[in-house]
Amino acid sequence: MIVFWGIIFFSGCTKNNAPPFPVFTLPPGTAFRLSQPVPVVASGQKIPRSLRYVGTLDGIASPSEGHFVVVGDQSSIWKSDDGGVSWKRIAPPLMGDFYGIAFSSALVGWISGDDGVLLKTVDGGDHWTRVSVPVKDFFLQSISFPDPLHGFISGEKGIVLATSDGGASWKRLVVPTVQNLYGIAFLTPQHGYVAGWHRTFLETTDGGTTFHPLEMASERVTRQEPSFNVLSTDGKRVLLAGDHGLVYYSPDGNSSHFSKLEIPVRNDLYGAALLPDGSVALSGEGGILLSGKPGSAIEPVIKSEGDLSESDFLGVISSNGKLSAVGTLGVILTPAR
Repeated sequence: MIVFWGIIFFSGCTKNNAPPFPVFTLPPGTAFRLSQPVPVVASGQKIPRSLRYVGTLDGIASPSEGHFVVVGDQSSIWKSDDGGVSWKRIAPPLMGDFYGIAFSSALVGWISGDDGVLLKTVDGGDHWTRVSVPVKDFFLQSISFPDPLHGFISGEKGIVLATSDGGASWKRLVVPTVQNLYGIAFLTPQHGYVAGWHRTFLETTDGGTTFHPLEMASERVTRQEPSFNVLSTDGKRVLLAGDHGLVYYSPDGNSSHFSKLEIPVRNDLYGAALLPDGSVALSGEGGILLSGKPGSAIEPVIKSEGDLSESDFLGVISSNGKLSAVGTLGVILTPAR
């Protein structure tokens, strides 16, 4: 794998640094700013097509107002310190694909990825170091920190890791599944959920000492059982989403209070967020980005002059009550103002 560590402040494409994917636009007056940063390639350098940057961006976090960190495949870490106007490529300590990102404070953050990779920053995302964890050769997907000391990570083949000392040490929890776990959300250090392949959905109320399965009713759209791909919590509410437009919502985090939310699409969903005004947000394949309040209409929040449906939105967050999202083809959406 060839990785480029250069820095680019993206405001268009140059002849020598044009992205290998379509460049999209948004209508004037939209609530979002659209960026598609690409790594700097030295003039005249020939990169094999199979190794060119493809811009698959999996996760986004906002550790503090105006600051964003985005992660993705091909060792991608992008950072903006001006609200998404410009982006710089951050050099990671190793090469690989990165899937999850979360901050436990304004300065301390975590990235999860392939082969048991866990990275940590203590300066808001400018520098990262690798952290030792008790697994290898399995991907780590999603990260949840209900407070600065307690953190949880889900991943491949039923992996759930936990820390109670701010990430100084991690242990693997015993989980009653070997299915891939794509989403994790802890409301408190004791109460949390994990979700994944073929509608796997588990709850713990004792900090991960025990987990018990939960059943969410759904109709099968294809012959394959749908999967749950993402969980989100704000410490009170919980949002669960997955394949074929499946969405479930608990207004108080109680497992007996989940109800199915109706949305206007059957696309697979990969991102979920909860907004302070009571709204939910969902992102997914085909440029899907939806928002609305449970019990009311949940509708698209963005339309593009270009064919933004070519990009799958893999992550969405709420920061200061505004949405940001990332996806394939190098797409990053941040608030316009």
